[in-house]
Amino acid sequence: MNIQIIAHSQTGNSLHVANTIKTNFEQLGHTVALTHIQSSDERSMDPNNIKINKVPVIKEADLLIFGGPVRGFAASPGIMKAITSVEGLKGKRCVLYTTEFFPLNAMGGNQAVRMMTREIEARGGKVVHAAKIHWYNWGREIKIIKLVRDIKALL
Repeated sequence: MNIQIIAHSQTGNSLHVANTIKTNFEQLGHTVALTHIQSSDERSMDPNNIKINKVPVIKEADLLIFGGPVRGFAASPGIMKAITSVEGLKGKRCVLYTTEFFPLNAMGGNQAVRMMTREIEARGGKVVHAAKIHWYNWGREIKIIKLVRDIKALL
């Protein structure tokens, strides 16, 4: 299976999750591409005001995984710009994850997932799973392992 991971990461947390997913699925024999999204202005909260370093080509992907941090109780502008920039989302299965410092989903995780889902579905993609990884507490590695297991169950 061809898996494409698209991750926006400022501090390395979302990239850590992406690399964990990539390593696990490569060990299972899947082809995994990882695109680390960086934006031209990490301070801007408006995806329309930034440029990203790469727009991934997703044509060959059987499964897309989008991940990024929660910023200001919302999905990061970098991951939102990536979602709105990729071509060919129609009919693609998508998994989402967010990383956030705060220990409660109501402090941004829920809103970020809704924003990402709305954009993906508006472009014809289908969100099949979403996870929120909280960096504040000791359970983050367990949540990352659970995300990997959940993705395996989708294959």
